Amino acid sequence: HQFTMSCPPARLCLMYDEEMEEHCAPESVTYKSHNGITIVPHPECPERISRIWEALEEAGVVCREGVMRVENGRLLTKDEFLLVHDEEYWIRLMDSQQLNQEKRDILAKTFNSIYLNSSSIKCGLLAAGGVLSCIDQVMSGTSRAGLAVVRPPGHHAESDTPSGFCFINNVGIAAQYAVTQLGLDRVLVLDWDVHHGNGTQHMFYNNSKVLYMSLHRYDDAAFFPQSKDANYDMVGEGSAKGFNVNIPWNFATMGDPEYLLAFQSIVMPIAYEFQPQLILISAGFDAAAGDPLVGYQVTPPMYGHMTHHLSALAEGRVVVALEGGYNLTSISKCATHCARALLGDPLPSIELNQANGSAVKTVRDVVESQSEYWKCLMPHQKSSTMDEQIEQLNIQAKH
Repeated sequence: HQFTMSCPPARLCLMYDEEMEEHCAPESVTYKSHNGITIVPHPECPERISRIWEALEEAGVVCREGVMRVENGRLLTKDEFLLVHDEEYWIRLMDSQQLNQEKRDILAKTFNSIYLNSSSIKCGLLAAGGVLSCIDQVMSGTSRAGLAVVRPPGHHAESDTPSGFCFINNVGIAAQYAVTQLGLDRVLVLDWDVHHGNGTQHMFYNNSKVLYMSLHRYDDAAFFPQSKDANYDMVGEGSAKGFNVNIPWNFATMGDPEYLLAFQSIVMPIAYEFQPQLILISAGFDAAAGDPLVGYQVTPPMYGHMTHHLSALAEGRVVVALEGGYNLTSISKCATHCARALLGDPLPSIELNQANGSAVKTVRDVVESQSEYWKCLMPHQKSSTMDEQIEQLNIQAKH
């Protein structure tokens, strides 16, 4: 008997359109971080995607065999927008394009951490359309995985309002598109942006076809978006209980050991049990060392390792979509490590110390709150398995 195994023609598809760089902050706009520091120029700047693309070119990723470019210019349609957003919100976004800059500035100030210029809405439509193009390439079998270097980001955008640099929820639309248009039953959204993806959580809070998991700085709801919705006890509702998994970090500097602990104790066990058909990563790189807004210490190779772990699932159908991240050098390295992981390249080793006590407490709390819904976590509630697992991870870290 002849044995044949089908393999997508491309290993990785890349989405990048320099037209998305036209969205930039007017000179009148200043940005103040959570600790009161004014950052100039505005951190959500066009160079975020141009620098990532330059890094991918310099690393030889763009021109590699098995890597394809996704065709530019796909604008999100109204029907696609309405998969997760309200029609009234669509009308407001479209109408805003007719305003002069002075009126745009006034409108932007009515929202939370938003700026608008004449190209903002078009760039939002290009970003969301670009992520959908990657989904189509991956789900049609043309490419095994995808990396969408897009902006503006999306995960803070609610169904009816923009927020936190986001207008259109790129990954939220992509997840619902995969369910509604492509007929999938199990889509995993993993959000490792350091800010909680409030918009994405709300869109799927009662939907068991989309599992939303987020690792984020919380600080007892003092950190943006400053909502108790980001806490570990928000597990989903109705038949979707357990399909919302928040891993909220509190009052400590988190880095590779803490993220690996969360991945090995929570993210990967639940992901394996869920058995997703597609994985979407809301890939903010603002937990990375050097980010001007945050102060966490995740290294660029760690982002590669997290991507690698996830690509063992869903037959490798992983689409990484850029969210936040504001240190241009750092985000360029992080995105390159993600691309290399999706291409199956060997990754640099990471140096691990013991996870800090605050992270261990968070992991315990999450496991306890989710153990009712996931078989893989059930033993932890009733035995010392959790302590043993943390001790084992610390032993591994020392070697």
